[in-house]
Order: sequence, then structure tokens, then C-alpha cells
Amino acid sequence: MVPSRMPFLGAYLLFAACSNLTSPAGENPDRLSPVSDSSAPTRTPPVAALPSALRPTLEAQPTRMTVRRIVIAHDGTEGIKPKAPRTLAEARKLASDIAQQVKAPDADFSKLAQMHSDAPDAQRGGLLAPIRADSDIDPALRTAIQQAKVGDISNVIETREGLQIIQRLR
Repeated sequence: MVPSRMPFLGAYLLFAACSNLTSPAGENPDRLSPVSDSSAPTRTPPVAALPSALRPTLEAQPTRMTVRRIVIAHDGTEGIKPKAPRTLAEARKLASDIAQQVKAPDADFSKLAQMHSDAPDAQRGGLLAPIRADSDIDPALRTAIQQAKVGDISNVIETREGLQIIQRLR
């Protein structure tokens, strides 16, 4: 046999062996009947056709809320440390003053957050990642966020991280 024909012969033998693997034993693959439509895969039924126990509900899917915040930390806060040492009374006074500024008609919440917030997100104007309604955040903060309408600015909220003022964006 000529060496140049060896790769062709190998490919032919491989093709012949594979065609035998895909057809029933002793059957010629060219003579098999086509697959009927009844064995074709079926489409997934629409959600409305599923039993009610299997249907996802909107209530089961947590809502995502987007907020900006200004955090005024004090000596007793957890996690966030104040830029300058301050007592709870001093933090309350500062937070109250900032809340009045933020609620002014021409106020820019983002700029005030950058100027006054002790939280690391102050660099982003206090913008937090979207928060799920069932996320593990301070209960007082979660309640304030859920009760706020889009565009609302909260009063001062006392949390473990400090005194917070939030703006609901979504």
C-alpha cells in the first residue's frame, strides 16, 4: 500500500465505524424511517398552564430598591467610623442640620453625601447597590426604604451604622 493513501484509509475506516454506532445493529442507516412528529420534543408550557402551586408569584420575587444615603457616624456606631470624633448628641445635631439642607428645593443629595457622609459610598454620592426587600439590613433602615416613595427623602433614621438620611431612587 502507498503511504500517501494511509490517512485516507484511516478516515474511511473511522467513518464506517461511526456510522455503525449510530444505527441499530445490522441496519443500514440510509434505510431507516424518519422520526415521527409525536416523538419530537414538546415546547415548555406557558406559566399560566402550570398548576398554581408551581407558578411563581410576584410576591415571591423580592423587590429591588435603589437609594442614596448620608451616614453620620458617632463614637458608638458599628462598622462605619466617623471622619471626626463625635458623640451621639453631636451626630444628631449634625444629621438634623444636613436633613434640612437636603430637603431644600435646590439641594443636590449626591453632593451633600460626598461632603458630609462618613460611609465609604460617599464617593459615589451615597449611592448603594440595589437592595432586595428581604435583604439583611438594619430593620429601621429597611422599613424607611420600603415606606418611602421614589424621590422621597427620609427624616433622620437611627441605625447600628449611625444616623442615616436616605433618598429613594427606585
